[in-house]
Amino acid sequence: MQPLLVTLEPSDEVAKLITHSGQEFNLVLEGTVIVTLGDKEFTLNEGDSIYFNPQKPHGQRAVTETAKFLTIING
Repeated sequence: MQPLLVTLEPSDEVAKLITHSGQEFNLVLEGTVIVTLGDKEFTLNEGDSIYFNPQKPHGQRAVTETAKFLTIING
């Protein structure tokens, strides 16, 4: 398990998509994050979480303010 605290600044740009092995869990601690997973987008607010297969192209971006989320990657 690899836990990381991620801080994102707001951006209107599409999230850069990446892939990697394992499993991934994201928990939004502050702000609003859009998670792109393949061709779908999920809007997560403070307290929301998502669990997914990171072998699908994915990325995250902040929407309106600086956002913080905890990501845990099991690789």
